[in-house]
Amino acid sequence: MTDSATAQLTGESNWTDLWHAGVLQRFIVLGFGVWLHASNASLISTLVPAAVLDIGGLEFLSWASVLYQVGSIVAGAAAGLIAVRYGLRSAMMFSAGAFGIGCAICALAPDMTVLLAGRLIKGAGGGALVALTHVAIVELFPAKIMPRLIALVSAIWGASAFCGPAVGGGFAEFGLWRAGFWAYAAQALVYTLAVGWMLKGKAEAMASHGEGFPKVRLVLLSAAIMAIASAGVIGFTWQSGALTVIGLGLLAAFFRRDAQAGGSRLYPRSAYDPRSATFWGLSMIGLCFLGTVTFMIYGPLLTQLLHGARPITGGVLVAVESVGWTVAAMTFSGASAIWHPRLIRLAAALMVLGVVGLAVVMPQGPVWALTPFLVCVGGAFGMCFGYVTQRIVAGAEGDDRARASSAIPTTQMIGYALGASTVGFIANGLGFSETATRAELEAVGFWLFAAFLPVVILGAVAALRIAGPIGEDAVARTAEDG
Repeated sequence: MTDSATAQLTGESNWTDLWHAGVLQRFIVLGFGVWLHASNASLISTLVPAAVLDIGGLEFLSWASVLYQVGSIVAGAAAGLIAVRYGLRSAMMFSAGAFGIGCAICALAPDMTVLLAGRLIKGAGGGALVALTHVAIVELFPAKIMPRLIALVSAIWGASAFCGPAVGGGFAEFGLWRAGFWAYAAQALVYTLAVGWMLKGKAEAMASHGEGFPKVRLVLLSAAIMAIASAGVIGFTWQSGALTVIGLGLLAAFFRRDAQAGGSRLYPRSAYDPRSATFWGLSMIGLCFLGTVTFMIYGPLLTQLLHGARPITGGVLVAVESVGWTVAAMTFSGASAIWHPRLIRLAAALMVLGVVGLAVVMPQGPVWALTPFLVCVGGAFGMCFGYVTQRIVAGAEGDDRARASSAIPTTQMIGYALGASTVGFIANGLGFSETATRAELEAVGFWLFAAFLPVVILGAVAALRIAGPIGEDAVARTAEDG
């Protein structure tokens, strides 16, 4: 897909250049899979509750989110290997088909059990599509414009976060929740056909089938994420803590077995080598996502209980972080090469500053003072994510580049799941509830952020490593290879 016009693009090519070269048009079609997944992830807040009111199963509402998350992470982890063995085109068409089938099952669901099965299948299809979109960036477009395309992924994700609940709410408002799921099934069908046409003959398998499929590792990963995600929805502290520990143990077992695997590995070899940019880049992503989830989960409620803010205020503040990410990504994605490591270092400092600021401001307020620190966190991710991605992929070799690219969103989701579980455990341990005293709420407002500061600092250290010679050498080698 890299024709002569595309091959002439550089890292500093602007959006107009990408349009004239046909890159934007092609990528917007491919990136539609990100919209399908991201907007559906947020349907839990509008469309799924409407379904529950119709078919029952309120006690299982939280599992609609848990199972979607489990399916997304496990399928995302396997996506790179599937692309290597069967080709990107087949992998994307199969994933989009699975997503559409999941939507159809949800639309036809007579009870909550069937709807949960649909959410699991839909999550698997969507998680794989996000991972495969990252693979497509690596395999189908020049490496020099990767930050621009990653910025587009951020923009699509940001728009999905805004529009997903609104779209679902529109269907729910008129009692048409089944039609909402059918609408997504139709989108998935169109996407499947479009990808099949666009990638025909251009995204073949990169390796033979080789070893068998990694069933044991996928079971370990599934069990790990199920335990970790379940810990976040259980109110009893000791049970939540036990599930988190079990999940971490299973996750460690998964990574240990995967590091020893051959051609069936899910993560690239370089992900397990501390001398590689891939190792440090994925470490940064996992740690920083784990360390910055608090506000999205507890921020809106804390602003209401501590400062009497209206619910819409919390929603706006969550949106501020998302907008900060998107704006920074679009603004800095065309920076000259000399600025790439500087932006990664700046992002590391801003993340630490953001978490410190939220810990200090949340207990006493005022609410508006949270805004600059949320911008720091979101903007930090946005300004550096494309360049971190570039280094992660550059640290891998051969068909491991597909594994490295799909590992990025998978590691994000694992970090988020761990963070959500941990913050729930801490909140329960501190006695967080609507009946908590002012002093208890202030303690919660401080420690839910401060407890994650060591994690974010470790992520910042990983960022400094990837911004240094390890990352620069990897990018230079990739440039020399063409």
